[in-house]
Amino acid sequence: MRETENIDYYKIIGKTSDIDVSRYGHDELVDDAVEREMTKIRFKEVILREPGKYLWWYTVGKTIENWSKPFFWTPLFGLAPAQLNGQHYLLLAAGIAGFAAFLSGGRGKESVRWMPAVSVAYFNTAHLPFYCFSRYMFPTVFCFALYAAYFFDKTALRMREQHLPSAGRRSV
Repeated sequence: MRETENIDYYKIIGKTSDIDVSRYGHDELVDDAVEREMTKIRFKEVILREPGKYLWWYTVGKTIENWSKPFFWTPLFGLAPAQLNGQHYLLLAAGIAGFAAFLSGGRGKESVRWMPAVSVAYFNTAHLPFYCFSRYMFPTVFCFALYAAYFFDKTALRMREQHLPSAGRRSV
């Protein structure tokens, strides 16, 4: 967001306060003071003038940012972090598809089956006010895996029933 605001916070803070902005990044007390002033400036100069932009960013924009990359910092087993992007997106897409299948399948009556979705929603909502980072969402990735497994199971069952119409139906 800051890049699109075209506001030189450091210049404004330097002119309107006694904070030595050249110490920013080197002194925690200065960092705290500068960030408080930045918040005040942002509220006056941007949030009050463009509330929709900030509402979008603090809900949809940060959600997209939180889930846009897998949490994987360093090469592991010879795989670079970029090599796992496809797997990450497949897991997210299959998880969302599985959740949609779960809802459309009439299986939403048991409250325990909602727990993975509620966990993801809670984690995402709880972290929206903070800095966006995929590690905050990492503890809920398994929830997508559960719904993805449901999706793949339902897809395999449907394919099996199409090829073997006499196969007995099972309920999940």
